[in-house]
Amino acid sequence: TKSTVFAIDSINTTEVDDAIALSEDGWINIYIADPAKFINPHSEIDVKARSLVSSIYLVKGHIPMLPDTINSAASLQPGHTNNAVVFSVKLSSDGDILDYKIELEENAHVERLTYEQSEDLIGTDHVLSRLHEILSKHRDFRRSKGMLEFSLDRPSISIKNDDIQVSYDNPEMQSKKMVAEAMVLAGRVAALHARDRNIPMPFRYHLRPEEDLKEPDSLPNILQNLTKLRSSAIDVSARPHFAMGVNEYVKITSPLRRYLDLLCMHQIKASLYRQPPPYSLEYLKCILPTIYNGELYLKRLQRADLGYYLLIHIKRLIDEHGSVDTDAIYIGDFKYYLIKFRHVFQCESSSDPEPFDLIQVKISRVNVYQQILNVHVGL
Repeated sequence: TKSTVFAIDSINTTEVDDAIALSEDGWINIYIADPAKFINPHSEIDVKARSLVSSIYLVKGHIPMLPDTINSAASLQPGHTNNAVVFSVKLSSDGDILDYKIELEENAHVERLTYEQSEDLIGTDHVLSRLHEILSKHRDFRRSKGMLEFSLDRPSISIKNDDIQVSYDNPEMQSKKMVAEAMVLAGRVAALHARDRNIPMPFRYHLRPEEDLKEPDSLPNILQNLTKLRSSAIDVSARPHFAMGVNEYVKITSPLRRYLDLLCMHQIKASLYRQPPPYSLEYLKCILPTIYNGELYLKRLQRADLGYYLLIHIKRLIDEHGSVDTDAIYIGDFKYYLIKFRHVFQCESSSDPEPFDLIQVKISRVNVYQQILNVHVGL
């Protein structure tokens, strides 16, 4: 009997890239959707996906990287013939990778769960509880290697009949940490597999910051640490990833949504079939700068889109109540992190606070199109 494979994601997710399972002998199995089965390297679909860089998620719409027919065929869904690449891992007593294997699966039995449903099942369902326990050991291992452990809950926006509804992600949910850890583990396995076999891959790396970081025990300290961190980057050689606390890493767990993950999937599958990699080292060196810049641009675009609708939301609150009060943290360069809205905004203020002080502000006016708020420091 095959193990149940849990695809745990948000209720509105349509591109289901990943799922996790547990073998009776304690191996963790991470199932990654296989759109590479339907896409030839360097084909028209592949080139178009490369030009898009990734799927784009905006408040009023979603632009998929791949055609709907491929997303539908490759997405991991209950009752489907789910083709997947399975990254299986056995952890040591200290939580590091003891052994791994990568295999192809042609008919994974997938069960969909939301994060909320799996949160309720951790502690009662044997398999999910055991998965959480084992993956927590891997997180502890990364923590011992210096992993940076701080996260901010982020806003998300939905619009219904022109009514802007704002909700906030809870990154502390155990189900989210469990799934995220499984994805890190799959990325480590892919990186080890590629490094040991000299497979050309876009390895992700992150350099240690030049300044010492503060203890992440308060929101001001976390925000200050974030300003000190360098951006992660991509190289064709495996290099340590400081923030993640690992020696090598590739992103491979979202091949329906990120082009480089799809490329990595092609490279891995070719090695499993004992074929030469479809993308050469020279080719990767040529395309990676453009794709990396594209990733950064799309992140800025999505952040600006979210900020625009948050500003409209704040303006409507001001129109209704006259002003909006919130705690805030001054970042510098006229930027404030407004705690009520979990977002950084450009602000014109009545005074200049000390950087990273926790303060109270009153928002009195919003210029949506210039994306500037007028705030009075102190209530």
